[in-house]
Amino acid sequence: GQVDWYNNHFVATRGSAYGYTYGIGAESRLVAEHNAFTLAREVDRATILKKWSESSLTAENNYVNGRKTDLVAVHNAGVPAEQLTEGAGWTPGLRTSVHHPLVVPVVVALKAGAGKASVTGH
Repeated sequence: GQVDWYNNHFVATRGSAYGYTYGIGAESRLVAEHNAFTLAREVDRATILKKWSESSLTAENNYVNGRKTDLVAVHNAGVPAEQLTEGAGWTPGLRTSVHHPLVVPVVVALKAGAGKASVTGH
């Protein structure tokens, strides 16, 4: 189905168990854009994506450790037996605002989590 992942901050610290962030599988149509990844040195960037079965995805304007990274190209170069194709075939339409990936870690740290969301009208 259609899944829109944007403005998330994914962290894998040294010594943490890390498998993958996005699993690409049958009939999935993932759009992963404007996300930030903070990965320990030993975490292979090619493993951010994991191909389970044939499907395409859109992965644009994502940053890994502060650098713009083509997640599909990095995956395909690092895991040649699991080639992914680009183009989810749809464009998300329900986003209310999109932050630049370089500020996403700060926005998430300040605004996400228990007790940080503001509720108006109560």
